[in-house]
Amino acid sequence: AITNPYPTITGGGAVEALPLYEYHAYGCDLTGTLDLTDLENIEGSLRVENNSNLTTITPPAGITPMAGASAFGMEEISAFNCNLTGTLDLSVFDFIGGIVYLHNNPNLTGVTFTPTFDTASADFTLLDISSCNLGGSLDLSQLTNLAGQVLLNNNSNQTGYTFPTPDLSTGELELLDISNNAGVLTINISNLTNLTGFRCQNNAYTGVTYPTPRAGISEMTLLDLNGTSIGGIHNISALTHIGATVIDFGNTNVSNFTFPVINSSANALISF
Repeated sequence: AITNPYPTITGGGAVEALPLYEYHAYGCDLTGTLDLTDLENIEGSLRVENNSNLTTITPPAGITPMAGASAFGMEEISAFNCNLTGTLDLSVFDFIGGIVYLHNNPNLTGVTFTPTFDTASADFTLLDISSCNLGGSLDLSQLTNLAGQVLLNNNSNQTGYTFPTPDLSTGELELLDISNNAGVLTINISNLTNLTGFRCQNNAYTGVTYPTPRAGISEMTLLDLNGTSIGGIHNISALTHIGATVIDFGNTNVSNFTFPVINSSANALISF
């Protein structure tokens, strides 16, 4: 454990920790457990990627922002290309957004996010937990700031997801990728009213429940279900923002579509 790792300031009889805005130990030879228990003042950026022998990150015991200051929270957590094992616990971070980059941890089976998410957090721009070993159902329901790109592909033991209902102020979710997750059979993304790109290739998916886009959203740019098991008449009527969209099914089991009523200027490239 790290003992008293940060400076303190004294004023008016109070002693308080200065915020630690960056903790960077990437590309080193961290081995075993990285114990951050004492870093209760961490905000901003935590980068420990490219440590192939790093198996566990023990999170801070709690987060205590400097008195009188508004915490801007964690805006970068990067631990890709490590050997994280089991479940990574990020639940201590009530303020979380920006980049969470965890891909290529082949023994990472789960990620736990906060149940007390603070809606003042910055939007996500990238949440990447691809090419791990996630199993069971991944709960993202508290992350109402989910935007940018969410990459959950190449997790063959994943069985499902719980997605959030984004805040009206949250930016657009430009790509949700859940390809190559063989354990997921049906997908409900109806909460994701800010979605403009969706890819779920090469799975045994038999059905998708789509969202109705919120007012003012950009056109849908990608709908890719190439190589899935979806069959019969596929209903995409909720996607009224289909515009300059590449729709790729590559799936002989689909016999027809129920299309939405869209603007006459829309231009979709459809591939079967």
